[in-house]
Amino acid sequence: DIVEEVVRIAGVDKVPLTPFDRGDAPRKPVLTTIQNRTRRARRALAARALAEAVTWSFVSKPEAELFGGGSAALMLANPIASDLGAMRPSILPNLIAALQRNADRGREDLALFEAGPDYQGDQPGDQRDIIAGARQIAPPRHWEKPGEADGVFIVKADALAALEAAGAPVSSLQATADAPSYFHPGRSGALRLGAKALAFF
Repeated sequence: DIVEEVVRIAGVDKVPLTPFDRGDAPRKPVLTTIQNRTRRARRALAARALAEAVTWSFVSKPEAELFGGGSAALMLANPIASDLGAMRPSILPNLIAALQRNADRGREDLALFEAGPDYQGDQPGDQRDIIAGARQIAPPRHWEKPGEADGVFIVKADALAALEAAGAPVSSLQATADAPSYFHPGRSGALRLGAKALAFF
């Protein structure tokens, strides 16, 4: 602050231009590979008309149990609210709740995504950084008006767009019908590269 005031009084035009010595070593990248992939996937989802949301990393215990969590190790000793007492095992309950709040206020065609952590256990390796998205697709109001494609294919296209932007070999992916149990049993799936599931839709 003192230097800034001295320069302001003396005059910026009197300060000589002196370049920094950058050395001979090549510059290191600022972002990691994961950060770059996440940034590209975020842009791809935004280009598909999904709005980015930022939600709490907490959910209620019943919601955590519905999405495969709710273990005692992930319950908070001093939650900020009674309905935010568990670390989230998935981002989906928060996105679904946000969609419902918007639908209650008349917005029926919203699409949201979030990039952030979910928690599978209380060990450092149990926290995953993932991207999750959710759409509320309003059905056509009249039988004569053509509707959009089935919702499952829209969200599958969202998942493929995010994976492609992140650098996954989408042409080598297989769609299988073994999504986690909290997905719809007949209208969901997984995108797999061999035995590894890269996305669920």
